[in-house]
Amino acid sequence: MNKVITNLILLSVCSFVIAGCADRVVEYQSDSSGHVHYVGTFTEEESWKQIVESTIDREKAGERPDGGFATWEQDWQNWYANIRRTQKMIFKSDDLKTPEDMVTYMKQRRIARGLPPYE
Repeated sequence: MNKVITNLILLSVCSFVIAGCADRVVEYQSDSSGHVHYVGTFTEEESWKQIVESTIDREKAGERPDGGFATWEQDWQNWYANIRRTQKMIFKSDDLKTPEDMVTYMKQRRIARGLPPYE
């Protein structure tokens, strides 16, 4: 399952890079046999929010964080720092206007799912 979620995240990130300023992201997911399946077409904001949720799911399931981090706290803190370093939003949103709004959203989702927000 971890491989599938990792592939979904990687494909989503690649979609952001390839799409650039596109309004829609097409997501695919590979199954355990390596076959790739269409997941759906989403706005960039929807896709990013799905990545936040799937990362929370992985943490709650007791999986290890990606990226070589020893703890989930380090992983989230790194993600927050990277978002805060950006000068402008990576997608258009009616609700999230600044990078700090994105970090606040992530913390709120963590709290809502019973996890500490971390800083």
